[in-house]
Amino acid sequence: MTVDSAGFAVFVERHRSELVRVAGRIAVDSAEAEDVVQDTLMALWRRWQRRPPDDPTAYAFRAVTLNAIKRRMRRRPVAPLEAAGDVPAAPPPAAEALNPLELEWAITRLPPPQQAILRMRFYVGLSLAQISRNLSISSNWR
Repeated sequence: MTVDSAGFAVFVERHRSELVRVAGRIAVDSAEAEDVVQDTLMALWRRWQRRPPDDPTAYAFRAVTLNAIKRRMRRRPVAPLEAAGDVPAAPPPAAEALNPLELEWAITRLPPPQQAILRMRFYVGLSLAQISRNLSISSNWR
């Protein structure tokens, strides 16, 4: 089997900005998002040389999401127990509308897999079926 480097280049050109946007919603900053995407694309290229994934788009989105979550979890600061009194105030009641910063604050309090689902749905605009396919989870999680 020949390596389809032109196909991979087209794939990267078509999806790179979306992958960076997904990683950027999870990563600490834009440089880290770029690093996550670059590392993921390097791994995808190595796999592509052996055998391209059946659905490279789903594979890439899932890999970027998981890699961004893993990287963020490795860097998550652990506050000393003495700092427990400095916890930010609780978010406003559900009846009040949240501004974007408050919404992001609330999302960061969720477990990483749930953060990924919300970000893929509302920031990237993927459908529930696409999210299920990209994260390899059941679509019955509503």
